[in-house]
Amino acid sequence: MNFRNILLAALLVLFGQKSHAQKTVYAILIEDNFGLTDSLGTEIIAPKYDRISDSKDKKLQVFHPYYSSSENVLLYNVQTGEINKKFKYIYLDNVLIGQQYYHYFDDNKKSYLQNSQTNEIIKTKEKIYSIENLGSQYLAAKFFPTDNDFPKPAPRKPKPVAQAPAKKDPKTGKLIPPPPIIQVPLPPVRESGGSLNGYVFYSNTLPLKTLLKIEAQMYMPLYETNEIDNNYIKNIREFNSPDFDYLVFRKNKQLFLYDKDFKLLNKITYPKKEESDDIDKEFV
Repeated sequence: MNFRNILLAALLVLFGQKSHAQKTVYAILIEDNFGLTDSLGTEIIAPKYDRISDSKDKKLQVFHPYYSSSENVLLYNVQTGEINKKFKYIYLDNVLIGQQYYHYFDDNKKSYLQNSQTNEIIKTKEKIYSIENLGSQYLAAKFFPTDNDFPKPAPRKPKPVAQAPAKKDPKTGKLIPPPPIIQVPLPPVRESGGSLNGYVFYSNTLPLKTLLKIEAQMYMPLYETNEIDNNYIKNIREFNSPDFDYLVFRKNKQLFLYDKDFKLLNKITYPKKEESDDIDKEFV
């Protein structure tokens, strides 16, 4: 047995195994490069990738090339053994819609959600780049907004300056031209805080229904009660969070408070002077 096979055998144990049909496969690491092999040491995916990510349901593995590489990511289906290299990016965010998992794909030209069982495709109107369940009723996503999503306010017009009256030269009696009007530009409108994200919220139903789009540094779900019942526990197990009662968004020096139906309830001045974009939980 040569050194490569010895190293493979050791890494099979270290990185665990995945199986499809009667074949067992293993993620391997050789000289800081990830690949895939079977139990006999037969190479399935060459060890040349920077890292591996798994879908939440463990049905997909994504092999990510190094940032300096022009290659697409490699998508490996653990159940079928199928290899797909048509995607430039795969974020592999997982959302549960109707008790079935959907994965998010992006090939830098189009993006969509795909059912991990039926391969059904769901396209979103917005160009999203991450998505997650928000309780059992909603999906929360970040997206790249267009000018139509959040129109920028028109630039402020400077106040008009009155023209100085003409004067006569006491010696010649001729009119002296008034001095030129110097228009002092207004200072630019500046907002404190970090960069803003575009957030879009969908109903957890098919077809997806857009409920709210907003710009903010971040948001936080709020809850009216700490009571724990069976429904609360079920939501935590399936969606990693219970259904919220309120949502609060931070946009620079303001907090926007929404109820669970995405109705704006109040705008609150946020006095905290923080370098980060996080919301102070105790203040909220």
